[in-house]
Order: sequence, then structure tokens, then C-alpha cells
Amino acid sequence: MTDRFVERKNIREISRSDLNGFGNGGQIVVERMGKSKTLAFVGHMKGKSFTVVDVSEPSRPCVAFQQERYAGTRTHKLRILKKRYLIINCERGDDAIGNRFDSGFRIFDMKDETNPREIAYVKVRGKGVHRFWIDEERMLAYMPCWIEGYDGRILLIYDLKRLHRPRLLSKWAYPGQKVAYGRSPPWTRYGYSYRAHGPPIRVGDRIYLGYWDAGTLVLDCKYMRNIKLVSQRNLCPPYGGATHTVLPITREIRGRKWLIVTDEPMSNDPSEADRKMLWVMDSTDEKNIVPVSTYSVRDPRLATGMGRLGPHNLHENDQALKEDEISASWYSAGVRILDFSDPYRLHENACYVPKPDPKKQAEIQTNDLFIDHRSLIYTIDRLEAGMHVLERNHF
Repeated sequence: MTDRFVERKNIREISRSDLNGFGNGGQIVVERMGKSKTLAFVGHMKGKSFTVVDVSEPSRPCVAFQQERYAGTRTHKLRILKKRYLIINCERGDDAIGNRFDSGFRIFDMKDETNPREIAYVKVRGKGVHRFWIDEERMLAYMPCWIEGYDGRILLIYDLKRLHRPRLLSKWAYPGQKVAYGRSPPWTRYGYSYRAHGPPIRVGDRIYLGYWDAGTLVLDCKYMRNIKLVSQRNLCPPYGGATHTVLPITREIRGRKWLIVTDEPMSNDPSEADRKMLWVMDSTDEKNIVPVSTYSVRDPRLATGMGRLGPHNLHENDQALKEDEISASWYSAGVRILDFSDPYRLHENACYVPKPDPKKQAEIQTNDLFIDHRSLIYTIDRLEAGMHVLERNHF
């Protein structure tokens, strides 16, 4: 590994934590808890269930708690509710044997971050929940989930008003996903998968949702028990599909409404960088969503074939893009901060590619990022490189 794989522009590293030797994760969220503490929560791909890190002093992150892994179960997605409760997904892990895994989600009371107390486990028949969203205003959870009787994940909505006993409120599936035993929907014959990814984000009476090879979906959720498909923009084919995140921008820019969409690379093939991009879509007319610009990273120094290269997650909590910037995790290309003041012409304001330990992994794989109330950037690696705390330099 040489320094050519380390790229830094207008971002500096404050600290790094290997999370006590479990430096992998699927999602990271950061929240002020109580009057004085700021905590980072990491959902792990393997080894542990989740880790709580005290980042009140960001230059000295300190692991406060690590939850042991549930057998055969991946719990790599999580969210915080009302600055008190931690919700984690439960999904079939790669090492699960038969039905020996947990499927659904768990809720913990984080009053004492060193001793989380589980208050609920909701079991779902199937392979489990993926990247989800918590609606604090309505106390609802929007859960993309593999359940029996459907091909691919569908959307489940849970009522969280009674946290100790969440209840299923409604569900929605793309037409054709509900299948009889032994049958498959028509798109599978072409090698495509239509499934809810997420997070499903509600704005007003609309839910915005990435649906993998079915593209970008807008759902009418005015009546939560009767969700309807409003519109769909699918670019697969000719592009590579795997639509991951659909982020609705909650203010108009240049008099238009916008969606930011990422398509996830699924292999180490460098050519995926040409097929999997970040898209800017004009949603002013929600029934005719129009792609207007793209962004991709095609640096040959990063396209080594030793790791995925392409967009993954966005900083989802900044739906207003207050600084006219998009923040994205980009696997081998680390963190990318894009100027959105002109949606028709994105350009890069800042980037940071951490340097991995070559004894543990050949390539950095920045899986997720989060920006806290101090404007600090937190990242988690998919493999082993741990959590990085970064700071913008506005030069």
C-alpha cells in the first residue's frame, strides 16, 4: 500500500478508533445524549452486534459498550429515537445455519450507555430487516424486510407509540412481488431483483425509496394502511441498477424540487464505476422524474479491483442540504463532499480517503458516514479500518 491511495482535500483527520479490534460496520449514527455527552453508534457487519463510542471529546473516542453478536444474525443498521432509544435491525447473517438467526428488530433503552437495556424484540417471519428509517413525528418505523411469501424485500411499517410492544401497521410490495410457492416474478428471468432497500424517507404524505433494480419509487402514504405507488424512475437497463438511497431535498433550489439517488456497486470490478453513479433527479413533476446530472469517481489509482468503487450511503439527516453540499460514502474513494448549488453541474468541494492497515485489507471501503451537530464527519469501514472522525477545512 502506498500513499497514492490516500487522498485529502479540505478535510483533515482528528482521530481514529479500531473499536477494540472490531473495526467494521454497516451504519454509523451520532447523537447528543443528555446534557453533555455525544455518542457514536456503530452497527457491525460481523464480530459484534453494535458498539457505543463516547465522542464527546472527538480527538479521544472511547468505546463505552459493545453488544455481543446474536448467533447467525447481522445487526448492521441502526437509528436513535428521541435521544434515548437505540433501534437495530436483525437480518440473516452470512454464517447462519438453517433458521438459527434472528429476523426483525430490537429496541434498547440507552439511559445508561454503558449498560443498554433491551425493551423489545419484534420477530418477522423471513430473512429480516435491512436499512430502515424512524419517523419521530409520527412514531413510525419504515422497515425494508424479507418476509415469507414475497420475492425480495418489501416495505413494512410499524407503530412505535408503545415502544415495548411495536405493532405492524401496514405493508407495501411492488406489484408482482407476492408470489405463489415455487414461482418467481417475471423480472428474475432477466437477472434483476426488485426489492426495497432504503432508508424509506417520509416527507409530507410521500415516502421516497430505492427499490434496487426497480429504481426510484415515490409512494403516497397519506393513508398509511393504503399505500400507493405514485411514480417510478428506473434507469436499469441500461445502467447497472442496485438503487440504494433516494434522498428527497426538502427545499427548492433554483425553483425546482430534487432527489439525490445512489446506485451501489456490488463487486470489485473497476468497470462498475462507469455503471454505478450518484444521480441528481428533478422531481418537480413527481410523475415525471427527470435525471439531470451525475457524479462518479473514476480515478485509476482507486480502481484497483481490490475493493468496491462507487457511491453507497448519503448523510441522510441533512435533507435540506443547508450548506448546498451532498456528503457521500464512496467505498474505495472514501468520503466525497459535492457542491450542489448548481444541481446541473456537481463538483467536488472536499474528499478524504483513509489509509487502511495493509495487514488487514488491501483497500479502504468507507461504508457509511454521519455529520454531527459540530459539523464533524464520522465514517465507518466495511471491513476492518474502523471509525474515522474528520473535520472540514474550508480553504
